[in-house]
Amino acid sequence: MDLQNKEESPQLVKDNKSKEGMSRTTRFLFAILIFSILLAAVVLLVQQVQRSQDTRSNADQNQAENRALGKPVIEEVSGVITIISPSSGEVLQDPIKIEAQVSNSITPQRVEFWKSNEKEPFYIAEEGPYSAVVSDLHPGSLTFYVKAFDSDGNGHVSRDVTIRIEPTSQAPQGRGEKE
Repeated sequence: MDLQNKEESPQLVKDNKSKEGMSRTTRFLFAILIFSILLAAVVLLVQQVQRSQDTRSNADQNQAENRALGKPVIEEVSGVITIISPSSGEVLQDPIKIEAQVSNSITPQRVEFWKSNEKEPFYIAEEGPYSAVVSDLHPGSLTFYVKAFDSDGNGHVSRDVTIRIEPTSQAPQGRGEKE
């Protein structure tokens, strides 16, 4: 009897082997799945880096061509030049004061104040504080932006700011009393 207890039945040995084999197979397939997901993530990351480098490379090439031709280079770098007043959406009356702030990353030689769709800036500031007063505005929507140029002629553009101009209210005409 002791001998029978120590020996496992052939059916029990077969069941244990199939459980172990299934477990190993499942673990192997799970490892392959995880490896595939990680590989796909790495491939996507590499593609994104390549696209980023290609875009930057094209921008660098365009800037180099502009410099070689003596043209100023306009760089759209957010936060370099910012309109701090007024804010988009404000409703104001004529005249308005526009204030811009330049980050510490550049020292501007000039800051130009532009109305949208204009061919020339309406004001150029050559030293800070950078602000401009604009008047004789018609009621309606007005969009403007500023450009800052460094000593190399490279330009930085702010985001557009759109405000609404209301008609200037005039003081009510009172009736004068006879003296």
